[in-house]
Amino acid sequence: MDQYIQVRGVFRAKLFDKDGNLIADLGEFSNRMMTAAMDYLLNGGLRAPPTLVGPYCAVHVGATPPVWGTNDAMTVAAGRESANYAARQGGATLFAASAGGIINFTSPLTFTNSAASGAGSEVVQGVFIVVGTGALSTIANTGGTLFTAGNFPSSQNWQGTNTLQVSYQLQMTSP
Repeated sequence: MDQYIQVRGVFRAKLFDKDGNLIADLGEFSNRMMTAAMDYLLNGGLRAPPTLVGPYCAVHVGATPPVWGTNDAMTVAAGRESANYAARQGGATLFAASAGGIINFTSPLTFTNSAASGAGSEVVQGVFIVVGTGALSTIANTGGTLFTAGNFPSSQNWQGTNTLQVSYQLQMTSP
């Protein structure tokens, strides 16, 4: 009997103004899991578990949404990262324990545009997750393995002091 595993990751995001009013519910959007990320999962689960570094979630910006390739590296993602927030978020407690083949962020992440109110406007396109040796919370760091990246269903104007709330779920199934 042939069996295979499907892996599906889904981001969810919402954009709020400085007073906490909802600007846009971006809903669910899919993402591209990188080949290196699949190797990271397989090697960690079936060989020697790596020392956990990261994972970190970050915001990417730009005039147009990127077309993510399965072999893209952190140099691609870091070059599109916003400079208008304090740091990537995450670490060893980013994900809760998995159950039933599903793992989620422990709680939604909140990124605040650190520019002054009404200033520092950027066109925010989506988010990415980085893991592994060399991954840091430092903005524009190119170390680590680009795990996954996703684009919002539509570009959003991210003003100073607005917040972006992001959650992620990864599910493995054997149909």
